[in-house]
Amino acid sequence: MTGLSVKAIRFYESAGLIPSPPRAGRYRHYDARSIELLLLIKEARALGVTIAGLKGLVQQADGPLDWGTVVAFLQQQKARVQADIQALQTQLQRIDACLGLIAECPDVSPLPVSASSIAC
Repeated sequence: MTGLSVKAIRFYESAGLIPSPPRAGRYRHYDARSIELLLLIKEARALGVTIAGLKGLVQQADGPLDWGTVVAFLQQQKARVQADIQALQTQLQRIDACLGLIAECPDVSPLPVSASSIAC
C-alpha cells in the first residue's frame, strides 16, 4: 500500500516514527493512521527531510495527524531548500569568476591543469 520495503518500514518503526503494530501470527497489521504516517514519511524523505527532522514532526499521539504542523514544517523545509539553492548559485558564480580569471591568464596551457600549478 505504501510502496515502501519491509526493511524501510521496520526501520521507521525502530526509529519511533510509527507505532509498533499489533500482530496476528507472523504478520503485522498496520492501521490507517500508520499507513498515512508511512506515506507522509515516504514523501518527506523524497523532499530531503532527514530522519531527525521527521522525529520532530511525527508524533505517536493517538488521533489524526496535525496537518497545520505538517504545513508549517514543509514551509520551513522550503525555506531551507531555497537558502541551499541561493548558496549553490553563489558558489557557481564564484567558480565562473575563477574560470574567467584562469582563462585570461597567459601562462595557462590548453590542457586541463590543477589550479595550484597556474602561475598567473
